[in-house]
Amino acid sequence: MLIITLITLPFLTAIGTFVFSVRRKWIEMLAIGSGTLELVFAALIVFGGKGAVAGNMLAQYLSPDGLGSWFLLVVASLGFIGLCYSVSFLRTEEERGEIGYGRVKQYYALYQLFLLSMFVAALAQNMILLWIAVEATTLSTAFLISFYGKSTSIEAAWKYIIINSLALVIGLLGVFLFVGALKYPELLPVIKIAFVLVLLGFGTKAGLAPMHTWLPDAHSEAPAPVSALLSGALLNIALLGILRFKEVIDTVIGPSFSSTTLFFFGTTSIVVASVLILVQKQYKRLLAYSSIEHIGIITFGFALGGIGSVAALLHALYHSLAKSMLFLASGNIVLRYHTLEIAHVRGLLRTLPVTGTVFLGGLLAVAGVPPFGTFLTEFVIFTTAFTVHPVLTIIALFALALAFVGIVRHLSTMLFGAAETDIVPESAGSVIPLLVTFALLIVLGLYTPHLLNLLVQEAVFSL
Repeated sequence: MLIITLITLPFLTAIGTFVFSVRRKWIEMLAIGSGTLELVFAALIVFGGKGAVAGNMLAQYLSPDGLGSWFLLVVASLGFIGLCYSVSFLRTEEERGEIGYGRVKQYYALYQLFLLSMFVAALAQNMILLWIAVEATTLSTAFLISFYGKSTSIEAAWKYIIINSLALVIGLLGVFLFVGALKYPELLPVIKIAFVLVLLGFGTKAGLAPMHTWLPDAHSEAPAPVSALLSGALLNIALLGILRFKEVIDTVIGPSFSSTTLFFFGTTSIVVASVLILVQKQYKRLLAYSSIEHIGIITFGFALGGIGSVAALLHALYHSLAKSMLFLASGNIVLRYHTLEIAHVRGLLRTLPVTGTVFLGGLLAVAGVPPFGTFLTEFVIFTTAFTVHPVLTIIALFALALAFVGIVRHLSTMLFGAAETDIVPESAGSVIPLLVTFALLIVLGLYTPHLLNLLVQEAVFSL
């Protein structure tokens, strides 16, 4: 019942957005109320609702195992925070004349459908259903990426649709080969090919290099709350798709093949993203390439297995919180400075003190600086990896050092210098979601609650 409610709620909310569209406050209350209930139901499913579907026919298709539950909780949490921020953000955008009321209704409806598709993907226990849910995220987010109707955003949306749809077709072929190989033992030799196809398909959606080309454009053109959800939630859901198939191939032929493949794509993503971070001129594109880098680190951890998988799961959580917070902060910056160019943002700590402080903290977190949890997870991943693949580990660490240099250089440009004098002050609605996320990032980096520890153990056990 809980799962049915969680899946039905965003769909009904999307419909209700147009039914109750007479007054803006009704739509906003509906969005926040729905986001709150979705988070509550997700928590109940993760921490106490597993028995509700046991023995049920629904459990064959949708069921909260450890791995899916971990990412379900991340999606629901970030979805709620993004909705809270969206109220202030969209009001300001409408006041500036960037969007009309019709766009606001469209935004809230598509946002809910985006959450719906990710909920289904996180809970899916059927390969085909998982593929359908991930493909549905493409359809629901394409219009959000082109939200502003500019030529650059429309181009980014088409690029996103074409690249990801073609990639997921390749992934679907891999799914069919997987199903066939498991049903007919004589097809087992092709299971490696099936995994590579799945990895190419879902890896494109996850932003793994060299299949990452859609990601910087999409993240930089989408509204800030959507960028936060794309980076903090969608990339994890796509990676979850890969891990689902990794479970199967590891059981059938052992973990060696999948680990070697993931090591390659993880290292490639870290290196490519780190080099490109150095030359970025726009802060949202900088954050997008940082997401590619961190998906590479997470993939690197899962390739190790064992303690590496534990660190990868925690790193996925820390990165999701940090990157979502940074994209929301970028929304405040673009609303006040009216530019995406790093060179045109000066004195951020003086003009927008809360946003500037959060932006500083978030960039230090994604750079892996203590006391943030990303420092510990990266330390565990790469010290463990050094005993397995020392050459790849050294390459990855050198690339991370380059990324750190790039982030510090860009950060100093934006935070310091002569402050602008005509910047509109921050509103409570634009900073409270950032502060809540920042608090979560700090607290969870220093202390992991017992229930989350148990969930991590359950997730790693399933792998």
